[in-house]
Amino acid sequence: MNKTRFLIVLLSGSLFLGAACGGNEQPSAQDVVDEARETAEAADERTEGIQEAGEDVAEGAQDVAEDVADGQDSNKVDLDVVETKVEGDTAVLTMKVGVVTIVAANGDTSGKSGHFHVFIDREALKEGETIPKEDGIVHSADNPIRIPGLSSGEHELTVVLGDGNHSRIRGDLEATAAVTIS
Repeated sequence: MNKTRFLIVLLSGSLFLGAACGGNEQPSAQDVVDEARETAEAADERTEGIQEAGEDVAEGAQDVAEDVADGQDSNKVDLDVVETKVEGDTAVLTMKVGVVTIVAANGDTSGKSGHFHVFIDREALKEGETIPKEDGIVHSADNPIRIPGLSSGEHELTVVLGDGNHSRIRGDLEATAAVTIS
């Protein structure tokens, strides 16, 4: 017996017992049927709501599974240049970065926070190496990153992450952009 039919039988029995035990009004058979039908409809609506909620949960779980399979899980750090603009002699790079919080150099070496280092027309240092403050390297916690004073011509900009002590972190991540200054 399905749940809806069980509820109808239970409700019908309750109404009958109530009437038999001295209730002031005896419900008619039609009243019992109508009440049972309303109860069954309400139960069906709740069941549909539960089924829809279950489907939403299943879809969300499927999305997470696909993201993990694609390597897009919540623990993956992304580093990408999403937009490059040139304003006079300044390149402007808008970055996408995940998990690592971008902050000014603050001494934190946990790997949970860091800032950008842009190598201009030169190879980036390896993970763990200290990134110096010198010409050809821009240190920035700003997003977008502004790289001013570029000479005319083509430039390759390589962006890496450094921790609060300017040591390169996440050596597997590197984003590059090519810009041409007129």
